[in-house]
Amino acid sequence: MILLEKLFSKYSKKELEGIFPRQYVYELVNYRIHAKLTSIASRVDVVNELNYTYEDFLTDHENYAEYKENKLLFDLYKKGITAKDAAIKFDYNETSFLVYLRNGIPLNKGTKIEKMKAYYIEDKIDIQGMKYKIFDNHCELYASKEELEKFRDKYNIDEDIIYSETKKTWHLAFTGYWFYLIKYNKIKGVL
Repeated sequence: MILLEKLFSKYSKKELEGIFPRQYVYELVNYRIHAKLTSIASRVDVVNELNYTYEDFLTDHENYAEYKENKLLFDLYKKGITAKDAAIKFDYNETSFLVYLRNGIPLNKGTKIEKMKAYYIEDKIDIQGMKYKIFDNHCELYASKEELEKFRDKYNIDEDIIYSETKKTWHLAFTGYWFYLIKYNKIKGVL
């Protein structure tokens, strides 16, 4: 297991006993138990300290390679957050959440599951050069018609681009995953 190899190469047994409960370290070292990424990540920054990658995760957990949302699962687990914890935070059914992780999350529908994905996944959206306004349930982008068409096509948004007489510019209004991502990036101060 790559996670354990990286953990053991970074920390000595004594150092691990200062981070994890002694019994857990004993089982890791002596029995090489299949360590849960969430258990390790809740106490060690697996990405920055251990250089544990998404590709390592898929190698360690071959069963997750089939999941359409395995990147979201990795983004949760590397922060020490279980799927159950994520579902509870957003008042969502854990079983339904796991089905979405396996089958994929539909985008641009304005669903609670999209909100959850935008909150946890480290995805990027490029709205440089565009003005935007965030509302409670949607956002509007203002730019040239060509820029908005490129944006709409790139992010697969199924909404019309409309000319606003009051603002004297073209705008695209949408909800769903990309709206939530813009909203969370604004809150985090990334935009």
